[in-house]
Amino acid sequence: MPNSRDYAVVVGLNHYKKLPVLNGPINDARRFGKWLTSPGGGDLPVANCKVIVSRPNALHPIQDDIDQALAEIIEAYQGDKFRRFYFFFAGHGIGLKWDVSGLCMPKWSDIFLNAVLSSKGYLDYIVASDFFEEAYFFLDCCRNRKSNVSPLPPTLGVVKDRGSCSSLIIHATDFENVAGEGLTSNGTDLKITGFFSQALSDGLNGAAVNANGEITIDGLIQYVIPKTEQLAIAQNMSQRVTYQFNNGGIDMNTPIVAGKKQLATQLTITFKKGGVMVLKNPVLEIIKNGYVLPGESWGPIPLIKGYYSITSPEKTDFVEIDGVQKTRNYEFG
Repeated sequence: MPNSRDYAVVVGLNHYKKLPVLNGPINDARRFGKWLTSPGGGDLPVANCKVIVSRPNALHPIQDDIDQALAEIIEAYQGDKFRRFYFFFAGHGIGLKWDVSGLCMPKWSDIFLNAVLSSKGYLDYIVASDFFEEAYFFLDCCRNRKSNVSPLPPTLGVVKDRGSCSSLIIHATDFENVAGEGLTSNGTDLKITGFFSQALSDGLNGAAVNANGEITIDGLIQYVIPKTEQLAIAQNMSQRVTYQFNNGGIDMNTPIVAGKKQLATQLTITFKKGGVMVLKNPVLEIIKNGYVLPGESWGPIPLIKGYYSITSPEKTDFVEIDGVQKTRNYEFG
C-alpha cells in the first residue's frame, strides 16, 4: 500500500535571471521525485508529491508557488497527524549561518537580494505546526557567505500548538563552501547531477541498505558524507556534507526505508597472471579459491555491498562493491 500519510515538495532550479545556469538541479529533482513515488522507494501516491522546476527565460517559480504546494498539503489535514514530510531543493544557494541555507529563487540578484527562502524558516514551520511526525530536508546548494541578506520564511502561519516532530536536515556542503555538480553515470546513461544529489540517490536506492534490509537515518548519513566527498574529489573539488538531527521521538536507527534487499553486483575478475587465487568477503570468509591460468576469469559472482579481498602469493587487492553498480569488471595482477 502507498504511504498515503507521506507528502513531499521537491524543487529543482536550473534557470536564474542573473546567476549562472545550472545543469543538474532539474535532473536531481525529477530523480528524487521518481524515488519518492516508487513502490521500492518512498512509495508516496503521485498526488502527494509536488515537483516544481524552473523554465528557461522565466522568473518562476517564486515563493508563492512553493508555499501554495505546501498549503495544498496542509489543506488535506483532517486532524490526524501525517507521518512524513520530505523537502528537496537543488539550485543556487547562500550561506547565512552555520545552520541556515538561503535557497535562491530564479529572480535573485543584487537588487532582489532577499529573494531567497530560509531553510530554517521552512523547517521551523513544519516542526512548530506539528502536522507531521517526521520531516526530512535535503538541500543541494552552495553555502557561500553573502552579507545583508534577509531570507524569507514561509508565508503560511503556524496554526497549531507545537508538538513532537522529528527532523533531519542535510546540507550538501558545509557553511561558507560550495556544492558542485558534474557528469555521472547510472550505468545506462550520462547526466549532470549534483554530487550530493547523486550520493543521496544512490544511498536511497540501495547503497545505504544494511544487513536487515533497512536504510536508517544514520546509515544514509554515513553513506552520503563520504560518497559526496568522493564524487567531488574525482572532479578536483572539495565538498563536505553537514547535517542536524532532532529526534523528537525517533532515533538515528529509525528506518527511512524498510524491507529493501541489498543489491548484488555481478563481479567478474580477470587475472593477468596465473597462480593460486583467493577471493574473500568483508568478514574474511572464502568465497572462491583455486588455481587460474593467465587471462582466465572468475564470474560473474553476485556480491553485496562491502570490501572484498583478492589474494595471490604475491599481492592482495581490495575491491569495493558499492551496492549501486549492477555489473563490475576487475583486472587483477
